[in-house]
Amino acid sequence: DNNHILAGYCDARYVWFGTRRGLRGHDIHRNEWMTLNTADGLVDNVVQCLEGDGKYLWVGTFAGLSRLDAGSLTWDSFDTHALLSAATVNDLAVYGDILWIATDGNGLIRLDKGIPESRITRVVREGTTLHVLGTVADNDNKLYTLEYGPSMFPFVGFRKGVDLSGRSRAFQDTLGTIALADIADGEYLVRLSVIDKKGNTNEDYHPFTIDLKGPQVILDSLPAYVRADRLRVSGSVYDTDISGIVLNPGRVKVTVVPEKRTFDATVALRPGENTISVVATDGKGRTARSDAVVVSDLHPPVLALDSDTVFTNRGEFLLAGVCRERYPDRVEVVPAGKHAALKDTADSFSIAVAVKRGENRVVARAIDKAGNTTEQSLIVNRDDIPPVVTLGHTPAHTRKKSLTLSGTYADASSVTVGLMPHNRPATLDTTARTFRISVPLHEGTNLFTLRTTDKASNTTSTAASIEADFTAPRLSFTELPSETSEDNIVLQGSYDERALARITVSPAGVDAVIHGEHGTFRAAVPLDPGRNRLRVNAVDRAGNSAAYNFVVLRTTADTTTVTLSREEFLQTQKRLAQLRRELELCGATLDSGKTASKAAEADRRTDAMQAGKEGSGVPVEVMYRVRENEYLSYIAHRFYGDPLQYKRIAAHNGISEADMVAAGTILRIPVGPGIEINPDSAKAKLGNGPRRYIRAKVAVLRAQPRMTSKKMAHSLSGETIEVLQSGERWSRVRLGNGSEGWMKNSLFAEELR
Repeated sequence: DNNHILAGYCDARYVWFGTRRGLRGHDIHRNEWMTLNTADGLVDNVVQCLEGDGKYLWVGTFAGLSRLDAGSLTWDSFDTHALLSAATVNDLAVYGDILWIATDGNGLIRLDKGIPESRITRVVREGTTLHVLGTVADNDNKLYTLEYGPSMFPFVGFRKGVDLSGRSRAFQDTLGTIALADIADGEYLVRLSVIDKKGNTNEDYHPFTIDLKGPQVILDSLPAYVRADRLRVSGSVYDTDISGIVLNPGRVKVTVVPEKRTFDATVALRPGENTISVVATDGKGRTARSDAVVVSDLHPPVLALDSDTVFTNRGEFLLAGVCRERYPDRVEVVPAGKHAALKDTADSFSIAVAVKRGENRVVARAIDKAGNTTEQSLIVNRDDIPPVVTLGHTPAHTRKKSLTLSGTYADASSVTVGLMPHNRPATLDTTARTFRISVPLHEGTNLFTLRTTDKASNTTSTAASIEADFTAPRLSFTELPSETSEDNIVLQGSYDERALARITVSPAGVDAVIHGEHGTFRAAVPLDPGRNRLRVNAVDRAGNSAAYNFVVLRTTADTTTVTLSREEFLQTQKRLAQLRRELELCGATLDSGKTASKAAEADRRTDAMQAGKEGSGVPVEVMYRVRENEYLSYIAHRFYGDPLQYKRIAAHNGISEADMVAAGTILRIPVGPGIEINPDSAKAKLGNGPRRYIRAKVAVLRAQPRMTSKKMAHSLSGETIEVLQSGERWSRVRLGNGSEGWMKNSLFAEELR
């Protein structure tokens, strides 16, 4: 295998070749090749020349001279020679006992190659000492040494010297002694090395065995935990005479490999802890034991995560759960590589895991000490975008006491829509992505915060403000003339309303100018000649409304004033008295039992009213005593034919607008110019049937005699009705406006009280 052949030599058994890679030898008898180089003892691998003398092969190299014993294939070098150390040998020649060496730089060297005689005859034990016996020739011997080492490593194991000073009386040919206390049991070689004064060397070897101690067993490293029911056990045994090895559990007999002194066998394991023991016995009956504990676990751990789906708005979430395992080790996250160590058999864990936006699949893997694994995955949705919510149309003002807010949301993971401060959850339509929530309102400003939260805890807040107004606007008018010759009149005053929308005067259709900073209004209203009935309607932004009625007489230049004498006035007054006796005041029938008192009272009121209407234009008032259970609306209806004129009576008397006034109270009823009196309006459409009077504050007329029937009309306290058909609980009646229907009997009575 080397094309660079530098030298060659042939003896009785080998053909030798010097190369740049060492010495190559061919065994002629076995037809085998071998290579010897510096690893075997050659001083240098570049072999330049070869020479033999029958016993030794002399090898000249690029860095010195070596000698090979062809029988034992052992090397000697001459690196201690002053001229040959690291010298380049170019050629060799043998003449008798003289070896001539041609060098590069050191000239020609003459070497006496005589070999000193020496040998070891035997090794004998005496107590705790070994005697190495042999002979060494004294002719010109310079030095001899004894060394011993393990027989398994004869070329590298000679490290301990032998004591050469002792001489045993029993063994006169002792070369040296070895103390047994310093040597372990085993097989050894002792080497005798001799160097004469000429530098010639010789060596001899002799084996010996030490067996003073019992066997030694060493188990190879075993895993503490395995997930198998069988285990391969191996190790080494140190003894010269092993009779047997037994491996437990199972009492398995093991065969030792003699050359390596090792053993290898397989044992069966039971679940849980197993004690592995090896017992070695030598030929003298001495034993040695080595133990190890191995746990067999074939069951994977039980892993339970806190959740299988997680929503988060952060870049990191905490993976948490519980692992139940008899021999726990750790829980790791795949593929993040993070893990949490486990200590207890039912240990909880938490691991911070980084996630990206969107859906992340995270795998948790529980591993026990035997290597059994269990995996469980979960989906982590990272969503850091707040949900988009759109609030539907919401009125800024309302007169309702509750309101339903609705809208849409665009985030597919939205789960709750709440309203603060009431903390009311909304009703969600997940298909249409809409929500509805009903909220109560209180008088005044209602502030709401619509808070939408998705599953990842992202929130969106939308503020809303609603003005709730349950009260109709109130107007206060400045003094209004009842008669004027101008073609228009100015209505003005103040209002008590925070969100007044408009004030309209009909029938002219004039909108008043509203001064919001002062809380006043003003409207110029055109008048027609004669009597003008004005209706002022005020509406706020919530839709509440209030109406006020006025009558203003517009006089023209051609108006004729009629002056009556006292006699003509008295005649007219008597005629009116006759007519009054035939009529009812506010729908009341003047029957025979009540004719005298009511007629007299009617005469007094009528005289006063007539005097006010036909007199000089100075306002006139009628004094009226309130009866029991009589309301201002009823009194207004009696005098004006309009129950809503109760405000006029209340204002004229300086009292509040309460519906009921204590019985016996004397009221001043204004009946002067500009005030329309229509006492006959309430009975205008009544027939000749029995008359009754409304006793309730408000009575409802229904289409059928039951409470669930449709409402037809309303009648106020004090109004007169006609009974068309009487029943036990319900009666069919006719109102003053001609409406017919059914009314409960408890709402009216035969007379006013």
